[in-house]
Amino acid sequence: AEDEAANLATRSALALGAILVVVAIVGFVPNPIVGDPANGPFIVTGAVLDTIHLASGMALLWVGLALTTRGQGKALIAFGGTWVVLVVLTLLSANLFGILGAAPWYGVNLPGHLLHLALALSAVAVGLIALRSEPSAPVIGPDPEEADA
Repeated sequence: AEDEAANLATRSALALGAILVVVAIVGFVPNPIVGDPANGPFIVTGAVLDTIHLASGMALLWVGLALTTRGQGKALIAFGGTWVVLVVLTLLSANLFGILGAAPWYGVNLPGHLLHLALALSAVAVGLIALRSEPSAPVIGPDPEEADA
């Protein structure tokens, strides 16, 4: 179970990181799926949010490649928690109080909110699984089976 959770944490961090990097790069190119509101995309981002996606994705790739299972679990929980906060803040102000760009054009739209929330909750869930799979501290002392021999 420990190896499965470690694999899940690594694969999830790498997958989420890769998705965010790809979304960020695609967001910088005019297309109908994701990007600048001037292009009428399904998911509105803009340069600031694309940069946030790129930085987040690169951070998750590092988490997947460089950390132990326990470190990945903690990082995924922190990452997911941060994105939950961002979802709440963008629900209060779609353009994050002007940080993402001029209102109303650069506001996070419903598909964006739903994807950010799914990203956040999946990161927290995988992080919790990774932390719960860590073995407990080793017992110090003689092995009870050896004492019977």
